[in-house]
Amino acid sequence: MEGYLRCFVSDKQTQWVKWFFLAEWWHNTSFHTASRMTPFMALYGYHPPSITSSLKENSKVQTVEDHIEHQQQVLKLLKDNLILAQNRMKQHANQHRSERSFNVSHWVFLRLQPYKQMSLKQGKKDNKLSPKYYGLYKVLQKIDIMAYKLELLASSRVHLVFNVSCLKKVIGKKILVQTILL
Repeated sequence: MEGYLRCFVSDKQTQWVKWFFLAEWWHNTSFHTASRMTPFMALYGYHPPSITSSLKENSKVQTVEDHIEHQQQVLKLLKDNLILAQNRMKQHANQHRSERSFNVSHWVFLRLQPYKQMSLKQGKKDNKLSPKYYGLYKVLQKIDIMAYKLELLASSRVHLVFNVSCLKKVIGKKILVQTILL
C-alpha cells in the first residue's frame, strides 16, 4: 500500500485520504506472482468486480457523473505513476549490471561469499583482507545464460555451478602465466 500511496501522493498530497480506497482496491485487484492470483480472489474465491464496468452506466445525477469521471482520472493518474515508478526501479536495478558471457575452456576468476563458502580459501585470514576473487578456473560447461560449470579442485566442497555474477574473465596472458606458476 505504501508504494501505491507514494505514487499518488506525489501529485495529490492533500487529498490522499479521500482517495485511499482506490489504492486499496488497486492492491486487492492486482495479480500477485507469488500467489498467482489477486488477493481478492484468494480471500473470496471469485474475481473482483471491476470499477470501470460499473462506471460505464450513465447516472441521472450530474454530481455522480462528475465523481465517476474524477475517479477515472485518478485511476489513470495512479496507473501512470505506478508505471513510472516501475521504470525507475528497473533502471536503478539495471544500472550496475553488466553483460557477461564465457565460452567453454575460458579461464575465469571466482568470487566467493566469505560467510557461505569457505572450502577454497587457504588458511584462516581476516575476511576484510582476503582476496575478492580466487582462481584460475576453467569453464567446463555453459548451463544457461546465467550459470556456468567450473573445473574446481577435487578437494573443494563447493558446488561446481556458479552464477555469472560470481565470475570474472581473465584478461591477458601475463596474468594467466603468473597465476598458474603460483
